Amino acid sequence: MRIYHQIEPNLYLKTLITRVKGEIMQLEITSIYASVAIIIYVFLSLRVALLRGKEKVGIGSEGASSVMVKSIRIHGNFSEYAPLTIILLALLEQQALPSWFLHLFGALFIVSRVLHLYGLSQSKGRTFGRFYGTICNFSLLLFGSFIVLFKVIF
Repeated sequence: MRIYHQIEPNLYLKTLITRVKGEIMQLEITSIYASVAIIIYVFLSLRVALLRGKEKVGIGSEGASSVMVKSIRIHGNFSEYAPLTIILLALLEQQALPSWFLHLFGALFIVSRVLHLYGLSQSKGRTFGRFYGTICNFSLLLFGSFIVLFKVIF
């Protein structure tokens, strides 16, 4: 019996990567939208970091201005939903769905998150961007999950 790490250093890793027609799947479409999401995430992180420095608030939001509290929440909300949606996009791409569908899913994901962060930055209450950004992102998560489950089970 051979153990993976005794055969070839990268063989174990290669067996964990999904293969399509004998080639390693690159997840190129997911890579595009994940990269855009990371750029947005870094922007949101820098905004919070700059406000923390300006207001001299190191941890948490106690004593912070309402602008900083909103920025922390916008950053937190993005970091809660973006990873799930990107993972779901990768799972959809692994199911060999048409590229137009994957691009539509990815573009709607980015638009929904930008709408949400813009809407939340405008007001604590219900705004167009916050409401429709949330509805769009929840719809993508549910719809995408059902597609993956259907493709895997049937």
